Amino acid sequence: MVFGAAAFLSVLALLFVSKLLKHISNADLMMTLAFLEFFAVSGLALSQSALWAASFFVLHGIFVYVMYYSLDLALERLQVLLRVAR
Repeated sequence: MVFGAAAFLSVLALLFVSKLLKHISNADLMMTLAFLEFFAVSGLALSQSALWAASFFVLHGIFVYVMYYSLDLALERLQVLLRVAR
């Protein structure tokens, strides 16, 4: 059930991240997500109850998939820039 919640919320986050990227840069998004991911993993490691561990696990799953998407966009942009430079 926790995996299902993480997957569902990750899909929702991926739907809204494109709108967010119109307002902030991809680099700012990646840094923010890395910061939030640090706290999610720290919370996952230090949580004392199963409820907190499950909550941090869901947040970790969401942040990771949004970071993958953001990294994909950055690499696509880099590929375009390198192709133009040739």
